[in-house]
Amino acid sequence: MCSLQNVSLEVDRSLPKAKNPVEAQHLYNHIRTVAFLLDASSEWLIPIFPFLGSLPSEMQFGLDSVIGAVLPGVGDIIGMFLAFYQLFLSRLFGLPSNVIGIMIFYILVDTFVGVIPIIGDIFDVAFKANIYNLKLLEKELKRSRWATAVIIP
Repeated sequence: MCSLQNVSLEVDRSLPKAKNPVEAQHLYNHIRTVAFLLDASSEWLIPIFPFLGSLPSEMQFGLDSVIGAVLPGVGDIIGMFLAFYQLFLSRLFGLPSNVIGIMIFYILVDTFVGVIPIIGDIFDVAFKANIYNLKLLEKELKRSRWATAVIIP
């Protein structure tokens, strides 16, 4: 009879991290794309609504704002899950816990203020949680071992 009492199994629960500069650059590019799609990609709406082209660049908005406006309440929750996807990807760079905490705070503020009718929609356009989180990631990347490997525009 075989006993498993003395058998110790170690399971590596860590997330797979970028192994080389090429993987790191691809990961960063994907995170950047997600952030801009969620917070600053209103140019795809300009052919439908031409007046949007006259808005200043500070007034850019993305899918997070559109989904939140079209589906009040539910859209903000969907936006939160999409923001957590960006956070999950950012964690693959091994960010410190305090930076992850700040990122989570930004996401939660964006979500819970975004739920408020009308005020939340205006806040969604003004407060760019995903862009702020991207800036935090870029700041950490500049201090990490990927500083010379990842090109940040």
